[in-house]
Amino acid sequence: MTSGEPWDRYRIAAEVKRRGSTLGAIAINAGLAEPACRNALVHKIQSAERAIAAFLGVPLWELWPDRWLLDGTRIDRRRKDHTTGERTRRAVKNKRAA
Repeated sequence: MTSGEPWDRYRIAAEVKRRGSTLGAIAINAGLAEPACRNALVHKIQSAERAIAAFLGVPLWELWPDRWLLDGTRIDRRRKDHTTGERTRRAVKNKRAA
């Protein structure tokens, strides 16, 4: 695959395997629980995402553009809209309920 193609969970897993490793091995080498990197392909697990990106030598924002900004900042859609800096309706609603 060319580098211009988007990364998805299948491409990430295939590239790890092509390089002679497994997601479980990456997790263990990073000091994480064995299923952490596998789970990070579907769920947001910051430490596992960082371990996968480091192993592949690919920036976090390139692997998960919906989870990471170009500067390496984590996108937290529950708290604020990173494009405007405004709090989301859900975060405001939760604060009012507290």
